[in-house]
Amino acid sequence: MSREQLIKTILKAKENNTTLYHKTLKNSDGTSRRYKITSLKTWKTRDNLLIGLKRGLYEYHKINEYDLITWFTFYEPIIKNKA
Repeated sequence: MSREQLIKTILKAKENNTTLYHKTLKNSDGTSRRYKITSLKTWKTRDNLLIGLKRGLYEYHKINEYDLITWFTFYEPIIKNKA
């Protein structure tokens, strides 16, 4: 996915209040942690992209495009039953 496509996807997800799901971190009930995209920052002179995320009432994070691709997904991961 090119950088321009990634930016368009993130902006579309922000407008539609799409939830991001963490690939590895789980809540206490075993479901994936959910995050909301709050901001997107780009620079004209640099090739950086900074994405603001919110989880819950007080937890805020800033991640770059590489962390987004590595740690987050737009689809809820399938949870294996605890047996």
